[in-house]
Amino acid sequence: MGGARAPGSATSDRRPYFPNAEYLLQRAEFDALDALNPQLRETLTDPLAAAGRLRLLDGDTPLRAGRAVATPGHTPGHQSVLVTDGRELALVTGDLLVHALQLLHPELAYSHEIDPEAARHSRERMLGRETATTLHLATPHLTEPFISA
Repeated sequence: MGGARAPGSATSDRRPYFPNAEYLLQRAEFDALDALNPQLRETLTDPLAAAGRLRLLDGDTPLRAGRAVATPGHTPGHQSVLVTDGRELALVTGDLLVHALQLLHPELAYSHEIDPEAARHSRERMLGRETATTLHLATPHLTEPFISA
């Protein structure tokens, strides 16, 4: 959430881009907004809350076909989304992974992590799946946006 306005959040006239969507945000992220970027409250969360579309989460939260997963480290309330279909998993990582080397060495930090130790733990937790499952990664920072790990 570190940008001036997250894509898909609110229009310039403070209406949600997707008016029927529920926007899920970790409470830890909400509580850190002013320190992360003071404009986010006005341009992002206040309009969503005013429209009744903002839902604050406290950690991992079940969804219809998976769950929102708290993956702190990049920011205090960073989250990823894990979609499940039997033994197939798809992890939408956000800023959990920023370099392919982190697939082999999740302990490698990068300069924009607020808490590198928490980020390492989050990467190890999410990448350490049982071998009987197939984990597909949807990550915006790697060369290929979709890979199987």
